[in-house]
Amino acid sequence: MKKLLSIAALVGAVFLSGCGGSDSSNPAHKDSVISAIAKDFNVDYSLVETVCSEPESFHCEALEGQPPQIISKDSGIMHFVGGSEFEYHMFMDYENPRLDVDMSTGIVVEHMSLVVYNPFEEEVIQAEFEFTPKSYRVEGNHVVVELPFDVYHTNLVPVIDKVLESSATILELGVSVDFIEGSGFAMDFFKGDWDTPAHKAALQILKQKNQELYNPSANTAPTLENYESIKDITVSEGDKLTIDLELLDLDGDEVKANVLHPYSLVSMNKEGQLVINANKWHAPVTDTFTINVTDGKSFNSYEFKLKLVK
Repeated sequence: MKKLLSIAALVGAVFLSGCGGSDSSNPAHKDSVISAIAKDFNVDYSLVETVCSEPESFHCEALEGQPPQIISKDSGIMHFVGGSEFEYHMFMDYENPRLDVDMSTGIVVEHMSLVVYNPFEEEVIQAEFEFTPKSYRVEGNHVVVELPFDVYHTNLVPVIDKVLESSATILELGVSVDFIEGSGFAMDFFKGDWDTPAHKAALQILKQKNQELYNPSANTAPTLENYESIKDITVSEGDKLTIDLELLDLDGDEVKANVLHPYSLVSMNKEGQLVINANKWHAPVTDTFTINVTDGKSFNSYEFKLKLVK
């Protein structure tokens, strides 16, 4: 069974990377940019000033007629946008090194996982959790994935606090993708050092905005209504099962289900059905797999047990 998950160690840059964009030769201009961002974001001036003090890592801008922004330059992993609604974008960029395979012919980003830990003490700060990407696009052999962290619907404060309290925290991100023909493909990402005052100040900005805007009652996580009746699956050698998933979201949002770590035995088809294909498998096989159900704002995960028999 191929259950491919690539993990990329991101030293703090994962939650934030730097700020620049201000003209260092013009202190008055730099101050006006910082003031505009702090006012629009409704955060402390000193935090924005600290973030923007590292232009090699962060780009800060406040252009006339456009919302102020803080953009990480060294990784693109963090992007704050002001305006009528504060936005937090988190992107992963990946260039496929396998020139013999063109990702534009049918690669699907199935899920991403996140874990925070202190590598020196081997201390898990945040247990791994998995989710479906909010969006992604594939351009030839290049893929860009947006993580579904939403300050209005996702409470990141406990994780941020643990990261800030740790003296040597590494954030690991992984992505699992699957070609249309069902073969797995692992993605490796970047590493970046974030243990600087600017990165920690950026985390403080994210924390302040999350505390201000988070509303746990603003969204209802989607559910898999027929889970109890389908969670234990038995299939015979050579058989192929197609199982309907009854998805429900009380807010009326569009819901999507994905198998985490899909492989040839377990996958989803284009109609959103669960497919158990034992054509090329031999009994006995016992396995577990997880289906993630998301509306792009929140998610629920469901574990299934699978038995392959003669």
